[in-house]
Amino acid sequence: MAGGRDRMTEVDYGTKVKNMLTNYKDKETQVKIFETIDEEHIFLGHCISCLESYEKDLITNILIEKISIRRYARKTGFSRSFITKERDRLIFLLAKFFQIRYSYLEQIRCAG
Repeated sequence: MAGGRDRMTEVDYGTKVKNMLTNYKDKETQVKIFETIDEEHIFLGHCISCLESYEKDLITNILIEKISIRRYARKTGFSRSFITKERDRLIFLLAKFFQIRYSYLEQIRCAG
């Protein structure tokens, strides 16, 4: 990446996305109060909206609303291990979207 920064790995993107999801509500409030534009936040919202309804529900409840996996498992009837695997899969999927976006933006930056 430009500016001497090392290229982010899939794990880095996964960590970044998980942190963004955990802080999603706070960021929403910040954007509304200060009337700012945060492209990453907007992109994350777009990525979430592209998920299947059950996937949106899982991500929203567990990471954004911070409902425990045990409680969500009781609510949905799925096992905790299944929900954990799905949560991790969805974080990885969202991280892939970010990785693709940043590599595309980097290509544009280098070409321009």
